[in-house]
Amino acid sequence: MENEIPSDLNQAITVARYEILKYLRGKKLLIVLSIIALIFALFLAVPPAFGHDYPTDSTDFAMQFLSFGGLVVVLCATFFGSDALVSEFQQRTAFLVFPNPVKRGVILAGKFLASLAASAFVIGIFYLLIVLTVGIIDRDVPSALAPSLALALVYMVAAVSVAYFLSAYLKSTVSSSILTFFLFFLILPFTEGILTFAGVKPWFSLSFAGETVTYIMQNPYPTDSSITVPMGHSGMQIMQYYPVISVSLAVMAAYAAFSLFLAHWRFNNRDL
Repeated sequence: MENEIPSDLNQAITVARYEILKYLRGKKLLIVLSIIALIFALFLAVPPAFGHDYPTDSTDFAMQFLSFGGLVVVLCATFFGSDALVSEFQQRTAFLVFPNPVKRGVILAGKFLASLAASAFVIGIFYLLIVLTVGIIDRDVPSALAPSLALALVYMVAAVSVAYFLSAYLKSTVSSSILTFFLFFLILPFTEGILTFAGVKPWFSLSFAGETVTYIMQNPYPTDSSITVPMGHSGMQIMQYYPVISVSLAVMAAYAAFSLFLAHWRFNNRDL
């Protein structure tokens, strides 16, 4: 029938396609890729400028770039997820979209798929540049980059999910974007530092779980240890905690599922 309403899946794909077109026509994708280009430019320009050679060990060289892997994931969550839902209400586009025969859950699903696609593209470019840079300079590519990429994608799904949760509950795109960025960049790491100092392992923190993206490169994988910090006539022991991969995967999955559930509930019940 000509007037038959498309299935929820087809509608979600249509929403995702238009969201991706919006990313391609806008500046968000260009900004994130420019930041990645700046990171690589600095890492490649600074050592020769100060008379230093690049690391000869390909794993060490790759880990220098991966130290910014968490930042790339946070940028993706901030640029492609933090304003996805709240913008419909702030910009009043919901008055045009919601009256159509499309479920709010379908709209959320389509936007979420587009956010994941854009984020996965950026992370893929980031890892591709690592492979090319390390491979050309050190003539070797660490095999651990593959599981690191897999962990980065899982972390990305969880981070974007949390961004959608914040976007569903906050009232402006600015507040949602700022809180998303500082949650991962400042609030969670600061909380982890306090807990570590107190001798409590922050295994439940999403940003702590995301550190597996870098630690997976080390062989053997690091385990919890203690360091002695000189203080007065005696030293003070401070624990140094590392995320366990299996636990971190469960934590990231829990954050993704719980955040999306709450975002879906709020988006469905939010008044125009």
